[in-house]
Amino acid sequence: MYNTPNIQIDLVVHIPKKLNVMLDDESGSVEVEQLNGELTIDDQSGSVVVKNINNHVSIDNGSGDVTINSLQGEFKLMDDGSGTITVNGCKIRKC
Repeated sequence: MYNTPNIQIDLVVHIPKKLNVMLDDESGSVEVEQLNGELTIDDQSGSVVVKNINNHVSIDNGSGDVTINSLQGEFKLMDDGSGTITVNGCKIRKC
């Protein structure tokens, strides 16, 4: 049906800010922003960008860069296979 093996889907999901979110991503970039619930990300490959989270963030990253901006809770990096980690605008000491 398609002549190229490089098919891409960009998906945007809007949810209520107060929900806790668990995201399991096999490949590709992930961006999560403006959330008041806890955030857990399991990412195999690709970049992870987290912005304006008002709760705890936990990330298990196989490979790819991780960028955290404006976090109001605790940041836990469970594992990081490769890539850079950048944390900006953290409001607590455990960051």
